[in-house]
Amino acid sequence: MDQLVTRLKQQEDEVKELETQLFSRPEFKDNRKLEELRAENEKLNYRANILIRSIEELKKKQPQANPSEAK
Repeated sequence: MDQLVTRLKQQEDEVKELETQLFSRPEFKDNRKLEELRAENEKLNYRANILIRSIEELKKKQPQANPSEAK
């Protein structure tokens, strides 16, 4: 049983090392940055949609102004 645990830990370490080597390559660094930007863009789009809905709700709640009063 101890041998299995030891082997699993060794494999886990190997996987971490390979992952580190893989993601340290320049082509993956750019992709990670791109993914970060995409995630940030999704968050900003979500917030923008909430703001748009809030503005639309506020417009619905405001009494309709008389066009002659607006001038």
